[in-house]
Amino acid sequence: MEVIIKFLEAHFTKTRVCILIALIMMALGFSNSQIKEKLGLSLPSLRKYRASLDKGDVKPLFSNGGNRRKSELDEHFNAIAEDFEKKQPSTLREANERILKLTGKKLSLNRLGIYLKKRGSKISR
Repeated sequence: MEVIIKFLEAHFTKTRVCILIALIMMALGFSNSQIKEKLGLSLPSLRKYRASLDKGDVKPLFSNGGNRRKSELDEHFNAIAEDFEKKQPSTLREANERILKLTGKKLSLNRLGIYLKKRGSKISR
């Protein structure tokens, strides 16, 4: 089992691996207490997973969480993308200055780096 977990963790997040293994164990007839003991998951989480399995819809368990906070730059994404297509900024500081001029919004360099990385940009610090 450890070999399978290590393989899956190399390709998926640890949380998703635990959910997947818990669902497989449930389908094989393991009880929630047995799964809790083996994987260290909480009973409320296991009840939620079992309810999804019983409904036949486990897809929500693997969603990226649609209730996450949106970036304040999302509404300006097209303007930022057009500006960056003309001339790609070479540093995050330059990107932050240009975004400030375009939108009037300024992020920390850390948050800006995360925002740009999620959108496929490769700008160095």
